Amino acid sequence: KAGKWLFGRQIDFFIMNNAIDAMSFIYNPQKAKDLKKDLKLNNQIVLGHVGRFTHQKNHEYLLKIFAEVIKQNKQYTLILIGDGPLQNKIKEQAKNLGVSKHIQFLGVCTNIPELLQVLDVFVFPSFYEGLPVTLVEAQAAGLKILASDTIASEVKLTNDLQFLSINNSPKLWADTIIKLDFIKKVNNFQQIVDGNYDIISNTKEIEKFYHQQIKRYTKSFYTFLEEYQNLWYSDINKINKFQRDQLKQLLYECYHYTEWYQSLMIEQNISPDDIEKDPYTVLAKMPILKKFERKTKVN
Repeated sequence: KAGKWLFGRQIDFFIMNNAIDAMSFIYNPQKAKDLKKDLKLNNQIVLGHVGRFTHQKNHEYLLKIFAEVIKQNKQYTLILIGDGPLQNKIKEQAKNLGVSKHIQFLGVCTNIPELLQVLDVFVFPSFYEGLPVTLVEAQAAGLKILASDTIASEVKLTNDLQFLSINNSPKLWADTIIKLDFIKKVNNFQQIVDGNYDIISNTKEIEKFYHQQIKRYTKSFYTFLEEYQNLWYSDINKINKFQRDQLKQLLYECYHYTEWYQSLMIEQNISPDDIEKDPYTVLAKMPILKKFERKTKVN
């Protein structure tokens, strides 16, 4: 919808998703076991959240959910990754709810793919979001996910993600978490690729897109240059100053952005200075001139 609004319905455009390195998130049981040991999470069922401590992320509601989970099973741990202005307030709330000893505040972390390995359930009750990459990453890691239904449904790439309303009671969320079959993680790599959120696949698509544009540009450039050559051979006096400047610009672009033409120019000792001084002489040396015979003599 945004593309149609920006470019109009008659223009073709290409949508590039904010992709991730999906391969780095694939669940690795041994890696998960080692990291759980480092974080002293052995025999724990781990809930997790990644995001800044701001109103948008709704950490207060998340802690209420977790408090209801702990009432039913004290074998759960909550890992919170990130920082932000409300972090101290959330820590205080955890104390008031009596769940502080079951929560680890890890702060800002750069090893998110590894940390997601230790989680069993990802809980994301935001008030609002665009299309959170965090949920794409969590799905790539094979996690069971509960997210608020205020989030765009386009983020759902696997059956591991389900939406709940934050208007529901925290206990309903907690009951849903308890019932999840979170032990069995699956490899969602292909689903991330199919959803066009894998960075490697997207890179190939970008490469394909640019090759198509270069091919189209080169064809258009070739045609335009050929028109100038035809004009030059028929009557050079018809080329005005504007056309001369435009010709210079075309030759500059040809030199700097079209590898094939640049190599030919270099072979013939043509430099950007030559284009500035005498674009017509440069034009005369272009390879497609072989298709024509000179009709007029330039003094």
